[in-house]
Formats: sequence, C-alpha cells, structure tokens
Amino acid sequence: MERRTTASADDVWAWISTPARLKKWISGVTVVSRDAGERVELKGSDWSAVVSIAALDSETIIYAKERVETAWAAGDAGPRWEYALDRMLAAMHGHPAPSLEHYLAVQKPYYERLAMHGHPAPSLEHYLAVQKPYYERLAMDGDPVSWPPS
Repeated sequence: MERRTTASADDVWAWISTPARLKKWISGVTVVSRDAGERVELKGSDWSAVVSIAALDSETIIYAKERVETAWAAGDAGPRWEYALDRMLAAMHGHPAPSLEHYLAVQKPYYERLAMHGHPAPSLEHYLAVQKPYYERLAMDGDPVSWPPS
C-alpha cells in the first residue's frame, strides 16, 4: 500500500511510530522495531507489517507491507491496510474516520485476485466437478462412493 501526504516526514514518523498516535488510527498494535525516521515494524494480534516513509520533494510517501500466505488473506489484509492508512491521514488532518465495511465490500475481491496474479478464485463447484471423480475412484474398493459422504 502507498499513500502520499503533504505532511512532513517528521510528522508522519510520529504517527507511525508513537504508541499514543498509533492508537488514533489503528488499535491493538505493538511497535516491534524502529529504524529512526524511516521504518517501523508493527505487530497486531494475528499479523505483522512494516510501515516505512520517504520524503520526496514536498510530499511524504507512506508504504505499508504485510506478507500474507493466501489470496484469501490478501483479501482481508489489502482492504484493512487501505482503511488503516486512510484512517491515519484522516486523524492527521482532523477529518472523520472512514467506514471499514465500505473498504471490505469494495476492495476484498480486488486484493484476492491481485494475490492470485489476476486469476479469480475458483468456486467450490469447480473443485467438486474436477476432483469428485478422482476421489471417488481413489476411495472405491468395489463399492462406489457417494459424494459428499452421508
């Protein structure tokens, strides 16, 4: 994720590395490590991420990175970070916080596809149609197997 702001790098650094300011835009987070003025590692209850900043001309660029294991996890992490960074910018500028539900509804499918290199997630029906005959043959010892098992 990336966000740009006209706020100074020092101000942005305070928002991503100071516990009192972190609480204003992201809850339940611990600062694990800091690289003075550039990079902070954050840990939540079931995630960890790196947020870094870079000053460029009259802007400060904010980068958030979280490694996820599956496309479905990306479908949650992507909108969550979009939302968190927008909450931070809203808090910095005294604006109302955005709604998380909007981010999940609009962005979850995008991040799931993005994590799968642009390929949509296969449906359960696809897996059943493709794999059912294989597992039926695999399980047969003379008697056909019904699927799903009763």
